[in-house]
Amino acid sequence: MLTMRNLIQIGSLTAVVFTSLLVPSHPVAAQRACVVTDSGDVVCGKLQQNSKNPSTQNNQTIEFETINITLQSCKRSTSTVNCYFLLFPKKDGTAYFYCSGSKMFDTFAREYFCQQGQIGEQKRSDNPYTTMLKGSPLTAIATFREIPTQVKEISALRVGVNLSDCCTPPYQPAVFRSILISE
Repeated sequence: MLTMRNLIQIGSLTAVVFTSLLVPSHPVAAQRACVVTDSGDVVCGKLQQNSKNPSTQNNQTIEFETINITLQSCKRSTSTVNCYFLLFPKKDGTAYFYCSGSKMFDTFAREYFCQQGQIGEQKRSDNPYTTMLKGSPLTAIATFREIPTQVKEISALRVGVNLSDCCTPPYQPAVFRSILISE
């Protein structure tokens, strides 16, 4: 096994020492890394390999002119999958979460349509909405039903969101990809 030792100056961090990072392509037990702070303290710990498949991503954020939407996770409860989002408004207005235009695609080439949307406390089968204030995030949930238990990953998830001063203009589709479904 190859060994590498390196000291790197990074901003206020004085040095970082990594040991045994160059390894064969197969997984290796947790490795040790130490950090030397500006005050001279040495803090050591074990590096942990990410247990998720690197191709899957949660906490993806899509930025629009008036609002940002972050996919936090998708969780299964029997045959129902709930996908949780955090909405960050960039101005005051009415936020619409478009369940009627939202759908997910599994890795078996099947599509599923949103059955219920929720933004804040409002739940609807079509397009729930609520007033949002700039800088105050709010949770939204898209519920998909009758998802087979063998579906463990979502290849693409499209949800519609909009923040406007009045009325209901066309929504902006946010597309997220490669999402693990947690149990």
